[in-house]
Amino acid sequence: MKAHEFIEKNIGNKVYITGGDLTMSSEFRKIILNKTELTIIKLTKSGMAYLVDNENNFYTIPPRNLREIGI
Repeated sequence: MKAHEFIEKNIGNKVYITGGDLTMSSEFRKIILNKTELTIIKLTKSGMAYLVDNENNFYTIPPRNLREIGI
């Protein structure tokens, strides 16, 4: 499954961000280390995932850094 297909099929589902290059950003470090649950809102025109957390903060993340939360 391609990254954009993953985003389109999982709109409204909960995901978390994996590390990698995003760990260098202080904005994302806390979210990554705490495995904060984020909800997928949409796929942007540039191919990024648009996400929101429980406190209504919005993030744009590359799909390769997302993993679905297992139920």
